[in-house]
Amino acid sequence: SPWHALMNASINLNGILIPLGVLWTRDWWPKRRAMVIALAMIALTGPGHFLVGLFPSDTGPLGHVIGAGSILAPGNPGMVVAGLAAWRERRGSAVASLILGLAGIIGTLLFLWMIDVGIGLGGLERVAFYPLTLWCGFQGIAIARHELSARRV
Repeated sequence: SPWHALMNASINLNGILIPLGVLWTRDWWPKRRAMVIALAMIALTGPGHFLVGLFPSDTGPLGHVIGAGSILAPGNPGMVVAGLAAWRERRGSAVASLILGLAGIIGTLLFLWMIDVGIGLGGLERVAFYPLTLWCGFQGIAIARHELSARRV
């Protein structure tokens, strides 16, 4: 694609912004050990994003696979742990976390086992990876809405 450099740069940017987002929003989340673990798992996807952005699958397959595994292994389960840890205090965020984390885990397993469910392996790869990006966006919106409503009071 003629846009490959922009795509890789955006993946690298995720490698910076996801750990920073975890750091900047840690006080918003419930104060539970499980949530600390979940946020650490999500922050640990940062280096994997860098590897995926630096090593596209067509030119650096080994670095790409290592980076991808470094995103999928902690990221999708981390969202599930976040959902469980936030269930009592942040129900909407918890539901989004559970749905996206489980979708990512299922997408990962189907992709790794090469079980095509009608969307091709590229589609499964997206189902495995995009939940974390969506999660970051959804949680950012939830935090912004919460902060805006708190300021109105």
